[in-house]
Amino acid sequence: MPALMPMFRDAEARRLTGSHGGGEPDEARIRTWYDTRGNQDDRLDLAVVEPSTGNVVGERFSARGSPRSARISLEVYAFNPRARRVHEKVGFVAEGVLRDALLRDGERVEAVVMSILAPERLVHRGHPG
Repeated sequence: MPALMPMFRDAEARRLTGSHGGGEPDEARIRTWYDTRGNQDDRLDLAVVEPSTGNVVGERFSARGSPRSARISLEVYAFNPRARRVHEKVGFVAEGVLRDALLRDGERVEAVVMSILAPERLVHRGHPG
């Protein structure tokens, strides 16, 4: 939690990940949520960690995968083009748009659905093109 809380306290990080609510984040609620992640076999939660500090410096994303379809998918909000570009750089492909996926500051925001298939990932190992 000490590594995660600076990210949750950062207004820009909260905005880009679609987190709701202003003010100080509730550490107990966040801890409870993370404690349940091990029970979720259809998702993968990742974070970017700064090696020198051990702090989480990038947004985490949740991806859903299905062993039957060998597919990992995720959603990126329209107001976060940097995240979309990062996912494209490692081989994710935009598949569609979820209209009005998030209500943010009184406005509806779209989310782009992106995915990468296991055979694609094995071919380029995160370095397409």
